[in-house]
Amino acid sequence: MAWTCACGQENEEGNRFCNQCGSPKVEEPAAPASMGATDIEFGQDSLPVPPANLPHTHPGEPTSAGETSGAPAKKRSKALVLILALVALGLIGLCVIGIVAAIAIPNFMGASQKAKQAKAMAELRAVGAACEKFKGDAGVFPDTGHNEGSYYTTGSILQLKPLLEPTYMAEVPVKDPWGGTYSYGVSADNSEFILICDGSDGKSTIAAIPSETVGTSCFEDDMIFENGDFIQKPEGPQKKCK
Repeated sequence: MAWTCACGQENEEGNRFCNQCGSPKVEEPAAPASMGATDIEFGQDSLPVPPANLPHTHPGEPTSAGETSGAPAKKRSKALVLILALVALGLIGLCVIGIVAAIAIPNFMGASQKAKQAKAMAELRAVGAACEKFKGDAGVFPDTGHNEGSYYTTGSILQLKPLLEPTYMAEVPVKDPWGGTYSYGVSADNSEFILICDGSDGKSTIAAIPSETVGTSCFEDDMIFENGDFIQKPEGPQKKCK
């Protein structure tokens, strides 16, 4: 194949030097072999390829096997322990409240009954003092009537209201602290009187007037006030007997 020298002279293929200027034939560098599809694919395949089908889980999300990570399981365990602890504390609290109530309620009821006994005694004393004042003016105790054959004839204290109010007492108490009615009685000659409270059960248990002072221990027991003093009254610890 003819070649052209730098000076412009065309030379035959076999000439190694230019016929005009004598310059040597300059060999053209061989063109690099074209890159084939294989080389291109090799270049692409040489890049790192991420592994396929790798699960990406967050704490608490199920994996492909249906399992969860360890952290949420621990949290659930702690939550369960906390719930059980709160339940246990609640049960203990209820037990403590029950024990306290079992102790406190009877004590409260007992204190309430004792307070009622004290109020009844105070009211009987007040009525007795009014009767003493009445006797100081009239010479006898208030006369509410008497039946032969008994030392005292007792009836409702209501009979004293017109005799004592308002001169000797602003208001005569009729109902005792338990809702029953006080009783008043007078001897045949009106020289002695008696006042009675039937106690918490509202029932009289007097079979005979005591000759000596009697101390009682039941909230149901009667209280008896005779001629300015109690001959039967609560003494010492009190309790419900019926």
